[in-house]
Amino acid sequence: MKDLMLCTVLACVTLALVPCGARAATPHDPRCDAQLVTAARAAFKAAYAAGKFDDAANALGPVYTDCVIPHHDLTPETAGAITNDLALALHRAGEDHECLEVLETYWPNNRAPTPEFARLSAGLRRAMKFNWHLCRPGCQGTPDYDAVCQSIATQEQAEQLVPGFRHVACPFVKGQSAVALADGSCVALLAPRKSFEIPTAEQEDPHDICPTPAHITRKGGRTIIVSLHTPAHSFLLSLEHCCDKIDLAIDSSGQISAEPHDNPPEGCLFGHRTAVMQDIFRLEGGKLSLVKQLAEPWFK
Repeated sequence: MKDLMLCTVLACVTLALVPCGARAATPHDPRCDAQLVTAARAAFKAAYAAGKFDDAANALGPVYTDCVIPHHDLTPETAGAITNDLALALHRAGEDHECLEVLETYWPNNRAPTPEFARLSAGLRRAMKFNWHLCRPGCQGTPDYDAVCQSIATQEQAEQLVPGFRHVACPFVKGQSAVALADGSCVALLAPRKSFEIPTAEQEDPHDICPTPAHITRKGGRTIIVSLHTPAHSFLLSLEHCCDKIDLAIDSSGQISAEPHDNPPEGCLFGHRTAVMQDIFRLEGGKLSLVKQLAEPWFK
């Protein structure tokens, strides 16, 4: 029972409503009167202490739906505390998937905290993050079309994106698919040699219908374009990904990142949102090498 004492915040967070004179973001809802919210939280506390976790969740359900989701009158801390207590009750009732759905707005395990999570007290953030991990098994074995679990999986993949890259515009090639290097030259993705036609894509050579990387320099008023060989396992050669708009960026060490403009991308062939993609390259001696890959792309 130690974790129950650690992670329920009801006893530690007092009910706080918008102060007198402050303008609420939405009109007052009588279902969110202080007395009703206090009574619901008291009913939760009693049911939870008795081990009646379904009843505890049911006690908070209406307040969560009527007041927390639309942000009626409740301060961020109170809304977060109700959310966290509801999530914990759902976990204890064996409803981990619903627990994750309740906590999803806050993304407690997010490297870049959501505004909702950032406004909470440090103690409530710790409790919510702990409960997120308690409920994480709720996505084990769920189907691919489960929206909550797909959203969580995508977010967790995005957490693994290597930071520190920025787009530096190439002075003689426009667009996000070209990036300037420290020496003034550029790396760009050239238009495919052939158009991408979905019905025949799997019969084509990906080198022909996927963008071609190139090293581009300017000398004596002339533009010199040297095509680069695309590393074999890059998503730049994946028929499921290479028709998407792709952005290039560079970090302080000169490494080049390629990411789909919409990440995760929508599959070119099957139309499904797939894994978050990031390929990191290094250009040395006129050769482009793949040094890190976030997700393995689909190949024919």
